[in-house]
Amino acid sequence: MKRKMLGIWAGLLLFAAPVHAREEAPVVRVFVDGEQVIFEHPPILEQGTTLVPFRAISEKLGFEVAYRVENGEQSVTAAKGGETVTMYIGNRIANSAEGRVLLEQAPRIEHDLAYVPLRFLAEAMHVEVEWDGEQTAVRLHTQAPADGGAPPEEKEPEEKAADPEPEAAGP
Repeated sequence: MKRKMLGIWAGLLLFAAPVHAREEAPVVRVFVDGEQVIFEHPPILEQGTTLVPFRAISEKLGFEVAYRVENGEQSVTAAKGGETVTMYIGNRIANSAEGRVLLEQAPRIEHDLAYVPLRFLAEAMHVEVEWDGEQTAVRLHTQAPADGGAPPEEKEPEEKAADPEPEAAGP
């Protein structure tokens, strides 16, 4: 009888244990010259590093991109104007004009996409990076404003409306 009661109490304690809900990471928005970048899969904020889909952000910034697999090692390369950055999937070492660099987070594959540290990629390619913790947003500035003033205002993505019916030609 004691064993049966002990088993019941043990079972009740298991169900009564506090359940911790997994805290959802905030959604990070990325803007390039004031225009929000819409990703098929969202950026990842991990231990203070924003990881983004490599091809999507690189092409938005006007970089040429390459993906290579050699001897089982996967790498992604961004190039523009004589500058080149190469990062290796699963490896915190990257190559840039500055030489070998140790990254905070290693690039990785998520959703069949290469995710890379945004700040490193942008700064290595001479793009200004601004973090807005209050808005959970990264603002990338590819060029200084002509008047030397503040960067352009952010634009939220617009919903694409269906094309209206063409108007019939009048008499």
